[in-house]
Amino acid sequence: IDHTNITLWSTFFTAFLSRILGESTVRIGSPFPNRNLPKFKNTTGLLIEVLPIDVHIDENETFKSLFQKVRKEFYDFFRNGYPGAQELEKSGGIHFVINYIPLYFGKFGDLENTAEWLFTNELDQSHQLRLQALDFNDALNTNYYLDVNEDYFTDQQLEFIGTHFKNLIEGCLSNDIMRLDRISLVASNELYGIDHSLVPQ
Repeated sequence: IDHTNITLWSTFFTAFLSRILGESTVRIGSPFPNRNLPKFKNTTGLLIEVLPIDVHIDENETFKSLFQKVRKEFYDFFRNGYPGAQELEKSGGIHFVINYIPLYFGKFGDLENTAEWLFTNELDQSHQLRLQALDFNDALNTNYYLDVNEDYFTDQQLEFIGTHFKNLIEGCLSNDIMRLDRISLVASNELYGIDHSLVPQ
């Protein structure tokens, strides 16, 4: 696993959630393989659970400082995660998930094959927003998707959510020591006609 890549995108996602929720503590879920103990290394079956990661965002938080926090949280996550930690009374509920899935299935006999993620529009209905980072074919060209549960968003929010995430990423990359709350999510050409109670500036 490319831990730098997953930390980078998890930081973007955490910063974005903090902005659109207006919360200083963000809980995201991430798949955990549950094979960190020797006795589970050769166990047959799918042992993956979605476990919680809590990140606190300070008032003066920058992308650079948040990256360090997220990196530490993920280090502790992969080191100390354990089966059963996703139980409701332990996780407190997980509504935002990041999936980082770099897999290569190789050949089927002598035949080349490719894999594609299918969005079912049915699974994980309790998740409100997921960031999917997928590379199934060893292409070194990861595809990123915001997987949105439409039940939790207005039509106006659905229209702009992708653009606002992109604006936050560009703001972080252009100045990684700027306070996150000073990065504009809304482009100037969007301001006219927007209900400002729905979209953070």
